[in-house]
Amino acid sequence: MSESSKRSVPVDPGRLAHMEALLKRYPDLVQIERQEIIQFLRKGRLRDRGLLTCNQSISDELEAFRNDHDRELSLSWGEISVIALMIMLSVAAAASLWRI
Repeated sequence: MSESSKRSVPVDPGRLAHMEALLKRYPDLVQIERQEIIQFLRKGRLRDRGLLTCNQSISDELEAFRNDHDRELSLSWGEISVIALMIMLSVAAAASLWRI
C-alpha cells in the first residue's frame, strides 16, 4: 500500500446519508438544514461531495437546490481575488525564472 493511500481520509457514510436524506426532502427544509447542505457543498470533503453529486436518486433535488442557492454556493469576490493573485504571482515567478 502506498504512503498516500494510507493517509487518505475515508468517506463518512453517516454524513453522506444525512445529506442525501436532507436533499430528498428538498424544498421542505428549515433554514438550518439548508445551511447545512450549503456548508457541505462548499467545505465538505471532495470525495463525499463527489459521491453525493453522482447519486442519481437525488440528482433532480440537488440540481434544484443548486439553482435556488447559486449565490451562496458560488465563490465570493474575496476568494476570486485570492485565486487571481495566486495566478498572477505564479506567472510572474515563471517569467522571472524563464529569464535566468
